Amino acid sequence: MTPASSLSSSLPARLDAAARARSVDVRAATFPDDEEIVQDLLLEYEMALLRHGVTMPRLGAELTSLPGPYAPPYGAVYVARVDGTPLGCAAVAAIAADGGPASPREIRRLYVRDGAHAADVLGALLARIAALAELDGCAAVRCAVFPDLDARHATFARHGFTVCGTDGPPPDGMRVPPRLRVATLERPCAPARAAQWRALLRRVLMRGEPGRT
Repeated sequence: MTPASSLSSSLPARLDAAARARSVDVRAATFPDDEEIVQDLLLEYEMALLRHGVTMPRLGAELTSLPGPYAPPYGAVYVARVDGTPLGCAAVAAIAADGGPASPREIRRLYVRDGAHAADVLGALLARIAALAELDGCAAVRCAVFPDLDARHATFARHGFTVCGTDGPPPDGMRVPPRLRVATLERPCAPARAAQWRALLRRVLMRGEPGRT
């Protein structure tokens, strides 16, 4: 579930300016090295949602057992940085735990700090998640949003996400007030593109260059 820009926390204007000038670096978090960074971002995420009456009863347990349900091989926690500063994160899990690599992935915790949108941190996270899902042979990537709050529809659309369900159930681990609608977005993954990714990865590894981590 992704909060709207109105749900994000505020950062100094200088970070917004920095975001415009620098590229976004998205990498899979490693634990325990990145544990504190991820915890801080997800606590901000919880506070942003609380302002709209959305609660996350299981978040405390998640924060003390990271990566938990987002562990590899079919899950991951990604952190987006601009000039070394963490500005967003996304936690991804397989919808069916026993579905294998083709099981659709679900973005369950997607948060971007306010002031980072100029560098399209959200877009960088979505692009990284989709690319690695295709590399794994995944069928699709899904994300639940609050359509009445989230004003970033164009960014999702630009990265291939379309509405596949409206007025859906509360996202995993969340309690949502009845007044808030929940929509499910989905981005299909292309098997042909996945094959191209695998071929490219094989060529890179054969040259002895760093591969996917």
